[in-house]
Amino acid sequence: MHKIFIMLAFCAPSVFAQELLYTSDETYSKLLELSKQSSTAQNLDVRRTGWQLDRTEKPDPFILETGEQFEFGWCIPDDRNRTLKDLANRLTKESAHARDMAHRYVYTKDTEALRVAYEYMNEWAKKSTVFNGYELDMKPEKATFTGIEAGFCNRSWNMMLDSIWQSYGLMNFSQVYLTLANHKDDIGISEAELVRLKHWLLNSLVPAVNSGFHAWTRWADAHPTSGAYTRYRSDNHLSWCLAGLAAAAQATGAKKLMSYVVFGTEYDDGFSGPYKNPSHLTAFTMLAINDEGEVYDEKVRTSQHKGFSYANFSSWAMLHAYISAKSFYGDNAEVNLERTEERILSAFTHYAKYVSGDVPLSDLKETTTPSYYAFAYRLAEQWLPSKGSLCDAVNSTGHQKILQGLGSTALTTHVCND
Repeated sequence: MHKIFIMLAFCAPSVFAQELLYTSDETYSKLLELSKQSSTAQNLDVRRTGWQLDRTEKPDPFILETGEQFEFGWCIPDDRNRTLKDLANRLTKESAHARDMAHRYVYTKDTEALRVAYEYMNEWAKKSTVFNGYELDMKPEKATFTGIEAGFCNRSWNMMLDSIWQSYGLMNFSQVYLTLANHKDDIGISEAELVRLKHWLLNSLVPAVNSGFHAWTRWADAHPTSGAYTRYRSDNHLSWCLAGLAAAAQATGAKKLMSYVVFGTEYDDGFSGPYKNPSHLTAFTMLAINDEGEVYDEKVRTSQHKGFSYANFSSWAMLHAYISAKSFYGDNAEVNLERTEERILSAFTHYAKYVSGDVPLSDLKETTTPSYYAFAYRLAEQWLPSKGSLCDAVNSTGHQKILQGLGSTALTTHVCND
């Protein structure tokens, strides 16, 4: 399918978009005050971002060499500028650094940090190659694409399914874009430059992630009686796609994209053609989380002794998508997210006793440290009507550094007794 270029008129971010993507204005104000006090975790992490600012690496966007084709990369040497794994890893790492610099700016007004954030996003927007399955003529209903016979580690379709991990970079660069949009005059970014960055997010990186999403959803559309159907409607890959797409919609004020993510309304990303999303957030949460709060991925991963970890991994992404939607729609009485909110809360309530350490994991062979996921419970406690019930899980470990979206938890969340 030939690429359709969509011209974007400049518009400010949604009026409900806060300074930090996953942090309410009220929480941010509180953390900002703490960051000014010496000996606080917030103050320390602001200083740490200053140390990061001094690093000498320059942006290093992934660029597929002319004449080369993508390889999968998870089972062959991780050659630079050749594999999907290399692309996903570099996109995540570099966008996370840019996001950290954006976070430094919102706490310190350090324009040098904002310039670094802009430089990284600008280099990726100008030069990078992203992985879009539609450009490889993928046919999700058949789980095929042009060149599939060429090997790809004998896991050809996994390359399409795993292309969604570009979602981490989409989440991080969405934060950078939001900060630049709110403060472009502080470093002299023109409106035209901002439009170009927005165009890259919505017309390159969003479609790349969305194509991976369609590898799952359109296959399920075509195989409703398959034994794999439930997986293709409930897997954590889908929740992470929703998280990335929702972050981009929130940061850019893209109403049609957010409606596609949350309610499944029709959307055309310029490559996919018009498509109604069957795995939208309000439907997905009802499938991926059962009435008792157990997340689909737990049982699927039990044989690998990773059930608890994957359950929290997926619910964390659902929470991110919910926060973006909640922030975007604000007090709009026509948008009802209560059932989604309740279902996500049921998952966090179900697993909180393990994160807090009150109850040991039932699978003695699972090596996950349950308190690792405390950061997600901080978010849940701040955004869901948990009424303090998650506080033991929240306080089960100290501040953490998260690659996807959050960054430093000291700068984006608080513990219950802060």
